[in-house]
Amino acid sequence: MNIKSFDAYLFDFDGTLFDTRESLLPVWKYGFEKVGICGVSEELCEEFMHFPLSYAAEKMGVKDVSAFFDAICEALNFPENIALMKLFPDTIAVVSTLFNRGKPLGIVSSNTSSHIQKALASKGVESYFSVLSCSDQYSMPKPNAEPCLFALRKMNLIPSKSICYVGDSLQDVACGEAAGLTGILLDRNAQHPDFNGKRIASLYELVF
Repeated sequence: MNIKSFDAYLFDFDGTLFDTRESLLPVWKYGFEKVGICGVSEELCEEFMHFPLSYAAEKMGVKDVSAFFDAICEALNFPENIALMKLFPDTIAVVSTLFNRGKPLGIVSSNTSSHIQKALASKGVESYFSVLSCSDQYSMPKPNAEPCLFALRKMNLIPSKSICYVGDSLQDVACGEAAGLTGILLDRNAQHPDFNGKRIASLYELVF
């Protein structure tokens, strides 16, 4: 399968379409402080950005998981945090090109649907994506196949290698492959040199 010949495209959100590192650091800090955990390093917060909230809660020994989840969801939608979110330079050019070619586009994310809707609207790019598959809509997180399968059902598509899921973590690739799709690793900073699957350094490689 050529990297430019897919029938439909699913994308991860954080770290793939949107550069959310700066916006998520205060979110994690707020969430942990709300449950009495202070001084969590930026390195740990960056690790947690690639996993479901349950992973961070377990690793940090959060006792009141519900309060932690609520605090994270609250902080995600603080206007000052949404203002820190940025589109990657390649996002609009690639997404608009695929959209204009008539390709169905969806977002599959461990983030919440309300937050992603606000983020897309803040940048005026919500019309490009026909579906969202988010953590408040499915029960089994990545790398389970369910997040991608949920998106496909909403798009009235059946799993196929002619559909790709593009994400910046190995969890994303595993999710796509488990769903019967072609998983593509977006490795912007060459963090996975030994990965032997489909890999791109920029979204531009999907269309140009």
